[in-house]
Amino acid sequence: MKRFARMGIAPLCLIAASGAASASSPNLSGTYLVQENEICAASETFTDNALTASETGALAKVSGSINFVPNSPGATTGNYTTKVTLVRGALLSITVNGTTVGDPVTSQSLSLKGKYTTTANALKFTGSGGLPPQTFAATFGQLDGNGTASAVSYVANTTDGPNCATSGHLTRQ
Repeated sequence: MKRFARMGIAPLCLIAASGAASASSPNLSGTYLVQENEICAASETFTDNALTASETGALAKVSGSINFVPNSPGATTGNYTTKVTLVRGALLSITVNGTTVGDPVTSQSLSLKGKYTTTANALKFTGSGGLPPQTFAATFGQLDGNGTASAVSYVANTTDGPNCATSGHLTRQ
């Protein structure tokens, strides 16, 4: 028992989460509130007495709703539509010799649509309009009698860049 006490709580949470997974894949249906965060690493280079931002990074916050329409009742695939607000800007803004590098923080409303798939531990979005597919590791909340998840938490390195990570949470309404 002493060995487990020294390991901390994280491994116990992983064991509990893996034991809670259902043999069948959860599904999504209806409207969910969405809260999502993205961070992309920034980096600077100092050469010949000059500092440059080789990658300004990014911070982003998404808030709004997403509606899932399964291909059939209880299906793990279907279509989604979103109505969200995206606030995004550079993680690093630097001014050298009067030149500023880094995008300012902006806000915009977005309506996106595409296809989705769920598995026991993943959520995949395939967007329209040239958006690349994105698969997230996912943990699904309590399932109702139809296997529909009450909530989903998800995380992944994202397609926005090699040093970007996105995490989010969906809550069924």
